[in-house]
Amino acid sequence: MNTVEKVCVAVADCFDLEYEQLLASNKYIEVVTARRFVYYILNKKYNYSVESLCEEFEKTDASINFGVNHINKWLDYSKEAKKDYLYIISKLDNYES
Repeated sequence: MNTVEKVCVAVADCFDLEYEQLLASNKYIEVVTARRFVYYILNKKYNYSVESLCEEFEKTDASINFGVNHINKWLDYSKEAKKDYLYIISKLDNYES
């Protein structure tokens, strides 16, 4: 499993979604939020560039940047967002060990 797949699986698990839902063009808020977490984690933890994320997910740079910035701000004031983020990171750490 590559890094993108690992992050998608961990995020899908956190949000009780199917892996495929993250890759679909679904507009439900839970799916959109989960997808933004994927972008954020790949960008911040794994140093994926916005350009590489655009290619990987076939999205515009505006969409990726908005998602990354949204989660970045949300983590500053939401305990639930922080809880979700820490859960995802702990899952990823378990995959790597």
